[in-house]
This record gives sequence, C-alpha cells and structure tokens, in this order.
Amino acid sequence: MKWRILLISVHFAISTSESNIAFVSTLTSESYTLPAKVLAYTLRELHPHIPYVIVATEDISNETVDELRNDNVDVRRTEKIDTPFIADHKATKFQYTKIRLWAMTSYSSLVYNDMIAKSALYNYSSYDGGDQTKRGPMFLENDTAPPCDYPYRPLSAVYNYDIGMYYLNGGRSLISPAIIHYTMGPVKPWKWWTYPLFDINNHWLRARWDFQ
Repeated sequence: MKWRILLISVHFAISTSESNIAFVSTLTSESYTLPAKVLAYTLRELHPHIPYVIVATEDISNETVDELRNDNVDVRRTEKIDTPFIADHKATKFQYTKIRLWAMTSYSSLVYNDMIAKSALYNYSSYDGGDQTKRGPMFLENDTAPPCDYPYRPLSAVYNYDIGMYYLNGGRSLISPAIIHYTMGPVKPWKWWTYPLFDINNHWLRARWDFQ
C-alpha cells in the first residue's frame, strides 16, 4: 500500500481540473514551521503546478517567512483574529484567523490544509471556541436537505483518513487512504518519540527525510 501524506487535513474539496486554484494554510506559531515546510514539499511533489499559500500572522518572524519563500511557498501576511471566547478557550485563540481566507477571491477554489494544534474534544462540553463550530451554521442547508441529497458533502475517508480510527481498528486499515489526517494532538508526527509507538507517523517522517 502506497500512502501519500498531506500532513493534516483537507476541509474543502475542489476539482483539480480548474486552473485557478491553490492550496492554503494559516500559520500562527513558529512551532509549526517544520510541518509547514514538509507539507509544502509534499504538495509540490504531488501537484507542482498548484501554488501553496500560507497566510502568516504577526507571530511569525521575517526570517521564517523568508525560509518558506525560499521553499517556493507564497507567504502572505495578515493580522490574527482572536476567538471572541478567548477567556474560556485559550487553546483555540487564533483559529478564527482562517475566516480571512474567504477574502482570497482571486482564486476560484481553495484546498485548505489545517495546521491543527490540539484537540479540544475532551475539554469542552458544548461549544469548543473553535472556528469549525462557528462555520457550521453557514451550511445549515444540510440539515433540511433530503437524505443523500446534501448540497455540501464531507470528504470521503480516503481523502481525510483519521489515524484515530486506524488505531481503534487494531492497526488495520479498511481503505487505501490518499491523505492522512493526524488527529491525535499530543502525538503529532514531528515528535521524535512517537515513531516507535505510532507506525503511521513514519509516513510523515519519510516525507521529512525526502524534503531535507
């Protein structure tokens, strides 16, 4: 089985036949510079003609921006947007910055690759302070649409393969994934101690070796 790694996740599906498209991520922490570089390399290997845009906040140094641009990443500066619930949800404080992507109207389609910091699933009982919960009401048509006739469809698991499901299934894959979604926050694949424990993390490690 050949796995192709895109690092984190894809939230918007597009038709790759369109010419005016881009991959895009937000970068709000220097600690995610290496993952961004590996993702940029992998995207360039798979789709060399599609640009990769990183929207970087003021938390990212000019030196890091220069490094990313040297790796053929189109880096665009923006001001971060804090969650209005920052007092109770510090873990998701900068995620609302993703809203700025809707202003990128020069592209016909965007594929968003999320640099997820950590999961808040077990921290909050209801609203988690994150952007995904806020974006949900924008697509309420799904709630009233006839069964199997939703205007907005989730990605197939082939393109959003949750590694948590892999380990819950005893380390067996029921499909041949094209994109791996590293959902387990504390054990992200760029942490060296995870490799003996989580075999899927080695796919990311090999991509890093190829990049470097």
